Amino acid sequence: MTGLALVLLLQARAPTVGDTVWLERTVAVAAASRLEPRRLEGREGEFDPLGAPAIARAGGRATLRWPVVFWTTGRHEVDLPAVLVTGPDGSVDSVPPLTAAVEIASVLPPVARESTLGPQPPAAVVPVRRRAWWPGLVALLAAAGGGWLLWRRWTSRGAAPGAPAAAAAAPPPVARWAAAGEVRAVAHSAAARLRAAVAAACPPANEGLDTERCLRLLADQRPAWPLDELARCLRRLDVLRFGPDDTGVEPFALWTEAEALATRLEAGAR
Repeated sequence: MTGLALVLLLQARAPTVGDTVWLERTVAVAAASRLEPRRLEGREGEFDPLGAPAIARAGGRATLRWPVVFWTTGRHEVDLPAVLVTGPDGSVDSVPPLTAAVEIASVLPPVARESTLGPQPPAAVVPVRRRAWWPGLVALLAAAGGGWLLWRRWTSRGAAPGAPAAAAAAPPPVARWAAAGEVRAVAHSAAARLRAAVAAACPPANEGLDTERCLRLLADQRPAWPLDELARCLRRLDVLRFGPDDTGVEPFALWTEAEALATRLEAGAR
């Protein structure tokens, strides 16, 4: 059997990188023959097949077309694989491989040589001018003197005359809170006031400790304090803060008790 090879280009222009190019070969075979083309192998970085070949028959000829995509420009020679032909009587024959040549153009348009930048002519020698050093030294000394004067003025000035003293923090409006029914707000304020006084007089008993751990630490480090009174007040404040809404405890009276205890602890610390 004889075989022919040619390249069928579906594009009206020359194929470029990334286009689908159909490689075609025509084989003379009997009408009832069965064709089994071998697989077309690609070459990495050069071209890849896009699928199995399409087969079209016309009379005593069969046309095989392989879709291929090329990744580089220039001339490429592709070996079209052999075709196994099984005749109607069961006889087997084969069509040998055939080489097809393809020319692939670049995707980028051609650039005229005139548009490229040519080398520039050599530049003339730049003369070196000698400069005096003393103006820079004078400027540096002047800047240092000005900075020293600003530093002296800044560090020597005291508080501005007649500046008002920082206003003392206003006490929380616990009476208004209690009258408005904000029981938990009153309890939180009283607990914060009392625990701050305890921490100031005994730093290990800081506000980060819960009530029971704070009382155990005070029993060990401050046994002379009114611990029973302090424990009763702190526990009642916890009930008022975290317990049910109706505890039967009058919040403003408990706040007054906590304030009195805090004042006693601060006086004892002094």
